[in-house]
Formats: sequence, structure tokens, C-alpha cells
Amino acid sequence: MRKSKKTVATDRLKPSPETSKTSWRIKLTERFLGELRKLPLEDRAAVNEALVSVLAAWGKPHAHRGSGIRKLGADVFECRAGLRLRLLYRTEKTEQELIFFEVGNHDDIRRVLKRRP
Repeated sequence: MRKSKKTVATDRLKPSPETSKTSWRIKLTERFLGELRKLPLEDRAAVNEALVSVLAAWGKPHAHRGSGIRKLGADVFECRAGLRLRLLYRTEKTEQELIFFEVGNHDDIRRVLKRRP
């Protein structure tokens, strides 16, 4: 005798085991916080939105473009916070952290990158 279609369908709908994905954390350096405090309130809000966006998009390569994430070096990345501001960060894979160390305009970021070894 054949199994009813309903029984077959319910067999396929059993929950599958979830994959455990490590979550990344954001860490802000003292330098970053100091530069952030100098910014106007609107820019600080844009930086906050960018931080949330980067954390949500991290590990999803197709979402990087919408967040303005660009790889600039071996472990250095840049993301946009509005039209003028850029945020620089690096990854710490062992700690699963995104460490933001610079906020500024395009020229500020270029200057920092030239000083970096």
C-alpha cells in the first residue's frame, strides 16, 4: 500500500539541526571614540547606523556592497557612514571582533593608511 502524500510531506518538513555561526562583536578604540565625540550629532547618528549595518552584513559578501564595505589591506576594511564619512576597521579573527580605529573624511583616511606599515 502507498503512503499518503500528507505523510510524505510531513516527513520532509521535520526541523533540521541549526548550524552554529559565531557572532562577531564591535570594539571601538579610544582614538575612534575621541574622533567620534568631535563630530556633529547627525554624523554620529550616521556612524551608529553604519556600525549596525557592518555588523549585520559581516560574513555575507553580497551584503557588503550595500553597506559600503571595502577591503583595503590584509586585515583593514573601510565602510561608509553617509556621503562624507568613512570608518576604518580591522578584524581580529581569534576574538571574533571588528575593531574600529579611525573615523574621518576621505583625505583623513588616506593619511592614516599612508602612515600604517
